[in-house]
Amino acid sequence: MLEEKAKRLIELKEEYDRVKDEYIRLRDEFHNELLNSQNRDFEFQGYRIMLVDDTIRRELDRALLQRTLKELGLSEDEIISIIISSKREIPLSGAIKIIRI
Repeated sequence: MLEEKAKRLIELKEEYDRVKDEYIRLRDEFHNELLNSQNRDFEFQGYRIMLVDDTIRRELDRALLQRTLKELGLSEDEIISIIISSKREIPLSGAIKIIRI
């Protein structure tokens, strides 16, 4: 029983790694093509794929950080202090957001 689960787990991990790498490559290609086009978003089969500029990315990153810190039980002052001192850079490639519409 354990061997079967281990075998399936390894198969799924290998498939996940392959799909993840392909997703990242395709996402980066799509991002670059969208950057070079006149459009800033693209709708297809009930989804909208949008370019996310640096300002929006920083706001999304800050909001996620703030929510995570709240879930950890930190005070507002501690959260503000951490956010102000946070200087994380988000890589430019793949800066898109995919939402279902």
